[in-house]
Amino acid sequence: MRVRVSVLLVILMLSLGPSIQINESDGQGIDRGPGPLASSDMWTDPLDDTSNVFMPVGGLVGVEVGGGEVRLESGQDEGWIASGIIHAEAGFRYDFVLLEVDTPGGSSVDISVLNASEESTEIGFANGTIPGFERIAVDYLSVYAIDPVQYPDIRIQVNLVADGADRPVLKAWTLYFIRFDEWRDEFYGTGKMAQHYGLNVTNGTVELNRSGLGGSSGDVNYDAYPALVFSRQPNGGDKFNAFYPNENRTAYEDSVLVKCNGSREMIFEDLNLDGFLDLIMANLELDGEAVPSQIYWGDGSGKWNVSGATDINSEWVFRMAKGDFDGDGDTDLVFANDPTGGVDDSLVFLNKGGGSFSNNPDVRFQVNADTHESVATGDLNNDGYDDIIFQEKDTSGGHAICYFGGPSGPDTTIDLQFTVGTLPNYVLVEDINGDDYLDVVLSITGDQVFLGGPNGPDTSHDYDLRLGSGQNPSGVAAGDINGDGWTDLVFTTANYRVAIFEGSSSGWSDSKRHDIYLGYYSTDMEVYDFNQDGYDDILTANNRFDIFFGGTSWPTSADITKTGLSGAREIGIAIGDTFVGSRSGRLVTESIGLPADKKWDMLVLDGTIPSDASVTLTILDDSMQPIIGYEDLDTTAIDIADLTHDTIHVMIMLDLGQTNTTPVLDSLTVMWMDKNAWRDQFYGISRIERHVGLGVMDGTLRTDSNAWSTPQLIFACQQSDGGFNTKSMAFFDAGGLDYLTLPPMVFEINGAFAFDVSDVNDDGLPDAAFAVQRTSGTNYEAKSPMFINTATGWPKAPLRTFPTVGAVDVLLEDLNDDGYGDVVFAQQFDGVTYRINSTLFWGSSAGWNATPDLNFTTIGASAVKAADFDGD
Repeated sequence: MRVRVSVLLVILMLSLGPSIQINESDGQGIDRGPGPLASSDMWTDPLDDTSNVFMPVGGLVGVEVGGGEVRLESGQDEGWIASGIIHAEAGFRYDFVLLEVDTPGGSSVDISVLNASEESTEIGFANGTIPGFERIAVDYLSVYAIDPVQYPDIRIQVNLVADGADRPVLKAWTLYFIRFDEWRDEFYGTGKMAQHYGLNVTNGTVELNRSGLGGSSGDVNYDAYPALVFSRQPNGGDKFNAFYPNENRTAYEDSVLVKCNGSREMIFEDLNLDGFLDLIMANLELDGEAVPSQIYWGDGSGKWNVSGATDINSEWVFRMAKGDFDGDGDTDLVFANDPTGGVDDSLVFLNKGGGSFSNNPDVRFQVNADTHESVATGDLNNDGYDDIIFQEKDTSGGHAICYFGGPSGPDTTIDLQFTVGTLPNYVLVEDINGDDYLDVVLSITGDQVFLGGPNGPDTSHDYDLRLGSGQNPSGVAAGDINGDGWTDLVFTTANYRVAIFEGSSSGWSDSKRHDIYLGYYSTDMEVYDFNQDGYDDILTANNRFDIFFGGTSWPTSADITKTGLSGAREIGIAIGDTFVGSRSGRLVTESIGLPADKKWDMLVLDGTIPSDASVTLTILDDSMQPIIGYEDLDTTAIDIADLTHDTIHVMIMLDLGQTNTTPVLDSLTVMWMDKNAWRDQFYGISRIERHVGLGVMDGTLRTDSNAWSTPQLIFACQQSDGGFNTKSMAFFDAGGLDYLTLPPMVFEINGAFAFDVSDVNDDGLPDAAFAVQRTSGTNYEAKSPMFINTATGWPKAPLRTFPTVGAVDVLLEDLNDDGYGDVVFAQQFDGVTYRINSTLFWGSSAGWNATPDLNFTTIGASAVKAADFDGD
């Protein structure tokens, strides 16, 4: 048999870098992260009979059980049922209660958790109640905070309450348990969330709420006839008028007077992100005395009152607006103040998270002799921070000034100024031409429109609409009244009219104007699709309020009129930005406490994340502030063993990015372990220093069939600006040719000029040899290393080294077909001469000799390759 002989060619050329087929997998497939234990033990009752039900003396109270459900007895409007005694098995604790209910109309159910070891001291409970768990009106309730050591035996009690002919039904009740070494939310509801917005939480998943995207009326798709509130002239007084929708949301009920402290303007927003709209009251004065503004917290009832209100330390407020001025995702507040009351500054209060505000304002805008009589907000310059525009009155007439938002909120340097010569009454910030940039409308003797752009609007108006003598506007709003797809501009005027400037492809003009005669002066006005028919409607008010329905023809008379007002000044509609169908959303978990004698372990998010969408996690401390080093993480398995906080929250941000497919979250798990333990449950690769040919998936470490399907990139690094002290590096593919996510591996060698790879020991893994040119400016003698790859990855230290002088290339190949890799070095310069030999080391079962087996007489060799040139 003829033995193949390779011709060794040593030439003056630069070597082309080879590639290695290595793929390091982190187990991130379609689901972007493995899921932990999918289910845990539970207590449940099919409700076929009363065998698992507490039976009071005298029988069940107002309810009957049978056929797989609990119903109110005939003639009873309220009743309750309690479970048998429930206790957690060893190693488990209580997690959450889940009800399946039918609550038609205004009927309701609520949950209580009882201490089964304590007799009841309250009427209407089977046992003593556990504090904080009495009659909570939800169908999903977290009971994780109930310590099974303190409460080893508990009961679930459900109260059923009818509303007229509407009668609730309990169809199933289940108490889930969870292991002692973890906290988990499987998203059956919002019961384990301290905050959430922009999300749908249904059927064990979290998705973005996209219901309002692409709607005909701005971004919003709310219920019909939202609640309305009206402040009263001249300066608010001690009450405001509220009109709530009727039960079927087809009209409004009569006025209700609600106590307040001189409220001048009122807006709605979910400030604490609990899913309920809050009512913010900008207070001017009460009986001539300054009073703070207030927040009336929403509770899900759809009504608001002063009970539990929070004061905001502002005084003599003319108007206010909301926005995210510091880009943290929380809604901040700005108050435009009246200096005639003795307060010279307009104020910004930044939301610190959870609807908490400092006692003192975060930003003050000096008003002096000027008056900030109107304010509007929006991200005009498209930098991710909402900006603030004040309408300002001065001795020359008036103008509008803009302050840009930023990471710490706005500063007090004016960024834009719109000079109009006469006093603007209102400022509107809205995208009125549909180009996705916010525009500015100043309501003066007419209407000046400043169209926005990528960097914000310029200060020269694009449209100047004239209302005419005696028709000074008092309010301005925008919407599509006739449903043609173009935004119309709407004003209320001093001569008791509504003026509508019809929008078109060419914008707005005086010639396309439609008027409605009111017969009264409406100081404020709102545009909103009240009856949800796809056409925006117009709301005006004074001693009554009128709603004019939009449609294919322009409105001329009111479709809804309600009396009972007393000189309405400002109008608030119970809608808020956090309820908008959105491209982003957020949730924050309830407080998660670390048990005694434990340390944090892992945080694991299970779900499906489209490639163009994003999900980021931030770990917060007990005051809801981000913990340094754990902000905006885009991995779904986070090692939290170094956390030192005893209590944390987890914030998850979802964003559609450039896709229209929402991320879907299935569960979130936080784990801990004994203080003296180390463990890896393979939810990610954070605790694996190196691995080759293996992947992490579904909580297991397994062989990766794609381990060698994509190349690993190795760079021979010779020197840095500081000398020959830089290290060579290898970059691993994290999947999809992503070489930047995984940390690079560092080879502990200096002065490497080139490398080659080959499987020198026939174990199926590529090995690498480096040619070291020199280790200092004058020292060309070196030890060029060889690294032998293993199933557990590259070793930090080389298997062996070869003596070289000025080596600039290396060939790693079995030249004589004996099954052992041979090593050839092209050597160029020894610091004195280029007449320096290149060398070859034959491989064998014993490895390689300490000195070269062959020396090639070369001059200034710069590369080495092997090829069969003669075809033998």
